[in-house]
Parts: sequence; structure tokens; C-alpha cells
Amino acid sequence: MHKLFKIIVFLLSILGLASAELWGATYYSNTASGRIANTLANWSLNADGSGGAPATWDHTFIIQSADSMVLNATWGDGSASMNVTINSGATLNLNGNTLSSVMNLLTINGNRNAYSGAINNSSATAATIQEDIVLGSNSSLTAELGNISISGNITTAGFEALFNGAEDFTISGIISGSGSVYRTGAGDLALSAANTFSGLTTINSNTGGSISISNASALGTTDAGVIITTGSLNISTNLTVLGETVTIL
Repeated sequence: MHKLFKIIVFLLSILGLASAELWGATYYSNTASGRIANTLANWSLNADGSGGAPATWDHTFIIQSADSMVLNATWGDGSASMNVTINSGATLNLNGNTLSSVMNLLTINGNRNAYSGAINNSSATAATIQEDIVLGSNSSLTAELGNISISGNITTAGFEALFNGAEDFTISGIISGSGSVYRTGAGDLALSAANTFSGLTTINSNTGGSISISNASALGTTDAGVIITTGSLNISTNLTVLGETVTIL
């Protein structure tokens, strides 16, 4: 069906009656032509790099496994119809830049055990994610050399969100769903929203990592509790957290 659609679009485009740009097509990362994510020429209609690049951002863009795409400016301010999916084994490097909230949907997958993460910041300049994030599987984000601030909401969808790296995360968006939150690495994970996720919160960092909360509901519901293997849980002065079970191993 997908091939038939492409053939019809191709024939119509020859007649000048239509082009693939009239429909929300899917484009794939093409690191053979370049690794800058927010450049249209670095995306292809087909996963093998063929089929040509899009003319606008009104499409779905998939970063393929083993590809690492880098931002060189704010991305996502071109179209509210833009969707981005990061496949397992792929990385979007924020490089000290911003993912705009104008984007329609950002889905991340995998790299749970890879240091780079599905999303990484390898620049010493702080990066910002204004976009809402949906986990498609257990996924990791890494603040490698610079901080990452997330104002968009994070939907765990039953999966684990792992926050890694030597630098800090500041999350003001709401973390929801039945999934869990895991902090490793040397940095801090600061949570300020009334989060509603119901999974376990884990701090496991032998390099001094931590989670800091400034909202009584920042750790989500009290269903699963908190486990601290190594690292610390920092609670703001005069903040009372009720019903949360904290286990220190």
C-alpha cells in the first residue's frame, strides 16, 4: 500500500497535479549527506537515503538506529505538523540548542544502557526541550557536558525514563503515566511539578548524583516509592512529602 501511494504521488507530480509535500510523508535521517538534524537536505524519503529530501517540515522524521543527528540552531519552530521519532540506538544531540514547543510530537526510544542516550547534550552550553516527550520504550536522556532544561511534559507510557550524565536536568513539565524515573550519573535531577507517574523512582549513582524536589508531589504517586542505592534525595526546606516510601539500600 505504501509503495502504491508513492507511485501515485510520483505520477501526479509528473503531471503537475500533486507532490509528496501535500501529504504528511515520513522521512528518514540520512547521515551520508550530513549529521545536522535541522537541515532538510539531511533527510530522505526512503530509509536507504533515496527518494529525495522534503521541502518543508510538515512531515514525520525518524532518526534511524545508529544515526546521531546534531542541532546547530533551534529546531521545531517550522511547523506544528512536524513529528520526530528517535529509534532505539539513535541519538539526537541538542548541542546546546532548543527543541521548540511548536513541534507536534516527539517520541524517544531506547539507549537505556548507552551513555549517549536517545537525547544528549554534548555542548557545555545548556540545552532546552520545550516539546512534550512520549516514551516509546525504556529510554535515556544524557546531560553529558551541559545542563538540560525540560519544560515540556513527559509521558512515560509504562516505560522507564533514565536521566544520565555529569550535568544537571531541570524539569518543570509534568511526568505522567505508569512508568518509572531513574537517576544515574553525577548530576542532579531537579523536579518542580506535581508529577503523576506511578512507577518507581530510583537513584543509583556512585558518582554523587541526586534528585532534588521542590513540590510535594514531585515524586509522583505513592504507589511504588523511592529506592536509593547510591546518591541522594534532596528535599526543599519546609517541604512536606506524605505517604512516600523511601528505601535506602
